[in-house]
Amino acid sequence: MLDTRNRAKPYRDLAEACRRLATSSPSSQMKNRYLLMAQDYMRLADLMERAHAYRTPATVEENAAWAATMTGRFPAPWRIVEIPAS
Repeated sequence: MLDTRNRAKPYRDLAEACRRLATSSPSSQMKNRYLLMAQDYMRLADLMERAHAYRTPATVEENAAWAATMTGRFPAPWRIVEIPAS
């Protein structure tokens, strides 16, 4: 399972990329946009860390209930029945 740092890392990497683009941008308008994007990505990273840090782990029953919703177009609970031949 991913820990909270790994969940936030992609956003922190994007923020760093935006900062690098800001330093290499000749336009002050684009520099400001990249810096704003970097701030937004850092906020997202912080939110991911906080959201997962305070989340209580799911119980086995909660995981089973969630997995049951992933069965396709047939909602759970379901069972296989034989159709008698005519």
